[in-house]
Amino acid sequence: MKPIKFAALHLGLTAVLLVLAWFLVSSDPGPREAKFSLIAISITSLTSLIGYFIVYNSLESNPKMFTGYLMGSVFIKMFTGIAGIFLVSWKISEMAIPFAVSFLGAYLVFTGLEVFFLMKKARES
Repeated sequence: MKPIKFAALHLGLTAVLLVLAWFLVSSDPGPREAKFSLIAISITSLTSLIGYFIVYNSLESNPKMFTGYLMGSVFIKMFTGIAGIFLVSWKISEMAIPFAVSFLGAYLVFTGLEVFFLMKKARES
């Protein structure tokens, strides 16, 4: 899949997740929890999109290093999220659970999407 098509699909999925999170979280607790959930999904989406472009470009230039770049991308995304969860739980402990659940859910969705399309591209190469 071309990077521009992946970006369009990725942004569409991000929009769906943000709307879904807004309705699920804002209906019960309060707007503060909804903001933290939206931030978690946005950060995960951004890091996933950046990771996809880095791995895609490395696949074009050096296919032998594909696995290393893919694992590095997954590690950086997870490290960014865990650092964010730690920071939120340290500073604002009551927001840690909505932030962590939103991040981990979005992480699974976006990493799955990224790995699926990158593996498809790797098979073609």
